[in-house]
Amino acid sequence: MPNKTIYVSEADLPLFELAQEIGGNLSSTIANALREFVQQHKPDEHGFRDVEVKVGKIAHVQKRFKGRLLVKGRLSERRAPLKEYEVYETAKGRVAVYTCQTYHGELGHLIQDCRLEVYESVEDLVGQVPEELYLAARQMLSGNPVEELDI
Repeated sequence: MPNKTIYVSEADLPLFELAQEIGGNLSSTIANALREFVQQHKPDEHGFRDVEVKVGKIAHVQKRFKGRLLVKGRLSERRAPLKEYEVYETAKGRVAVYTCQTYHGELGHLIQDCRLEVYESVEDLVGQVPEELYLAARQMLSGNPVEELDI
């Protein structure tokens, strides 16, 4: 059986000891954790991977879906809260728009209002996101993500 040596920092040693207590065989516990990590982070043959986002304003909940990032953008206008956008193509062919708007609450603390909205097609983004984001997402989905310039 092949051997791999891993070095564990002193800070992580209690975690490894607890994992061995719970799982018994530390080697299989580490292999299971690595399998799960790779499954969540490695894109499939079409470029889709697990995307995890937090949604909510007061209490945030985690949501997960299979998707691939098409475009990201930020919009910050004078005296308006910063709004960040991420546009994804989902594994089922839809378009998911994740937005987070950050602003100061009444007591001066930061509030983040994060939302996930799903659309049937990129054309449904018209009027829902800034035009530049819509155009960039449409270009990414066109199969020709780089605009060739004849200059």
